[in-house]
Amino acid sequence: VRYLKIIEKSGYQALPWVRYITMAGEYELRLM
Repeated sequence: VRYLKIIEKSGYQALPWVRYITMAGEYELRLM
């Protein structure tokens, strides 16, 4: 899961785009 790793490195400063990525990330997690 690259999304989680990127979010951890960036921290919560990237909330704007992280929010968009989380939507796709959650969908991928469900598929996994």
